[in-house]
Amino acid sequence: MLKSGSIFCSFWFFLGSFFSVFAQKQAPPTNFPQFKFYDLSGNAFTNNQIKAGLPMVVFYFDPDCDHCQLEAKMISSELNSFGQVNLLWVSTAEEAAIKSFQQKFFAGAKTPVYFVRDKDYKFDGYFGYSVAPTILVFGKNGIFLKKFTNEIAPVEIRNLLK
Repeated sequence: MLKSGSIFCSFWFFLGSFFSVFAQKQAPPTNFPQFKFYDLSGNAFTNNQIKAGLPMVVFYFDPDCDHCQLEAKMISSELNSFGQVNLLWVSTAEEAAIKSFQQKFFAGAKTPVYFVRDKDYKFDGYFGYSVAPTILVFGKNGIFLKKFTNEIAPVEIRNLLK
């Protein structure tokens, strides 16, 4: 016989599983979406604040994720080889953790590298279901090119942008 607590837990597990399956069916957008996140000072940050006319690489990350740290290390070590491209790093973590990650891997970067906080948990709605790390590559015309769901060699991203 199940106790009411077990039934309650089972209900939430079932409900979470249902929404997880539904969310995983969300595909990335075909064009770069309009979005609203927050800069590391807490101010609204939208796609209108990104340098226009350049390819865009979006990284969904968690500062404590080993795979995310490895990706950041690889990208930052080859940053100059990317040429003109926007790099947008998005996390739901607290601002202090994002700032620490930014300083560790991208201090002094000359390529446009934006770090923003998704405090409203809207990333999946804008970019499709994602887990950390997820990398989405868009061409300079804003057309979606490819999605990666683990760390990837920077050369593979650069090859897409040629």
